[in-house]
Amino acid sequence: MPDDAQRATREQPGAPEALRVLHVNDVAGVASTAVQQARREGLDWSLWPLPAVRGAPTPVKVARRLNDLARFHSAGRAADVLHIHYGLFGYYAWSVRRPYLLHLHGTDVRRNLSQRGLGRLVQAGVRRAGVVAYSTPDLADIVLGLRPDAVWLPAPVSADAVERHREQPTGDLRSFGIDGDAGGRPTVVFASRWDPVKGLDLLVETATRLRAEQPDVRLIGIDWGVGAARARAAGVDLIPMIPAPRFRDLLSAADVVIGQLASGCLGVSDLEAMVMQRPLVARFTAGAAYGDEPPIWNTAEVDAVDAVRAVLDDPSAARSRAAASAAWALRRHSPREFVSAAGDLYRRFRDSRGAEAR
Repeated sequence: MPDDAQRATREQPGAPEALRVLHVNDVAGVASTAVQQARREGLDWSLWPLPAVRGAPTPVKVARRLNDLARFHSAGRAADVLHIHYGLFGYYAWSVRRPYLLHLHGTDVRRNLSQRGLGRLVQAGVRRAGVVAYSTPDLADIVLGLRPDAVWLPAPVSADAVERHREQPTGDLRSFGIDGDAGGRPTVVFASRWDPVKGLDLLVETATRLRAEQPDVRLIGIDWGVGAARARAAGVDLIPMIPAPRFRDLLSAADVVIGQLASGCLGVSDLEAMVMQRPLVARFTAGAAYGDEPPIWNTAEVDAVDAVRAVLDDPSAARSRAAASAAWALRRHSPREFVSAAGDLYRRFRDSRGAEAR
C-alpha cells in the first residue's frame, strides 16, 4: 500500500505519479515487471499484451493485429501516456492519438530497421514518438542516428529473479526430465538463443570444446534459434521453449551460465543469472556506458572454456564472485530502478502538457 506521502504526490494534478501509463507489448518480461513494481509503489500503470502471432501465416497475423487494435481503442484513449515496447508498434499510439514513449529492444533495430517495409514502420514510430528509449548500450549508435535525443533505459530483471536472489536457490534438473544425480556432474546452461546476434559460432564452438575437453560436464540449452540444430550436434541437451519462471528454474540449477558471446551487452537472461548468483560467462564491452564493469567471467578478456574451467575448479571463489556480480546487477537493473528511470521520462510528457496549458 502507498504511504501518505506517495498518495499526496499521486493526487497532485500534473504530478508524474498521477499519469495513467499503459505499457503496450511485453518484450522479455520488461513491461510486466515494470507494471508489477509500479503498482507496488501505488502508481497507475497497466499492461496491454499483444496477441501471439509467431508462426502464423501473414493474413492471420494481420487479422489478429487489426482485431486487437480495435479492442485497444478505449484502453488506449484512457491512458495519459503509452509506453510502447518494440519499434514496429507505434501505430497503436497513432490509432488513439496519444503521446507515447517508444522503447526499442534489439531486433527491431538490428534487423527490422533494415527491412524494406518494416524499416519504414520503425522509422515512423521513432520519428513520431515523444520520447525514444533503447534497452542496451550497443544500440546507441544506430538509435541516436535516428533520434539524437534518445535515452538508454536499462531493462529490469524480474521480481521473481530478485526473490530468488534472496533465497540463493539450487534448481532441480529432474523436473526437466534430466538426470539430476548423475554422480554430481557439473551443469553448464547456455542461456541465449542460438542466433548469430548472440554469437552463434562462438557458442557452438564453446559447446564443442567443452564436450571434448570436459566430458563429465552436462551441457543444457533451449531449443530456440536458427542454430539450435548445430548446438544439438555439438552435444548440448536442448529443452523445448518454456515459460519464463521455468527458465529461471533452469538457470538456478546451473553451476555455470554461458550468456551471449557477441554483442558485448548483458541481456535480461544474463542479468537474471547474475541476480540469482550463478557464475556468468559472457562478453561485456559496455563499461563506458555503465561507468564500471561487472565481476563476471568476461570473454572479451578470457577464453570461454577457460572461464568455465576456472569456475568449476574453484567453486568457493566462484560463489564469492557471483555474489558480487549479483549486487552489481541489482544496483543497475532492479525493478525499482527501472520504474524510477521511466517515471523521469514520463515527466517530459507532463512538463510539455503544462507548457501547452500556459
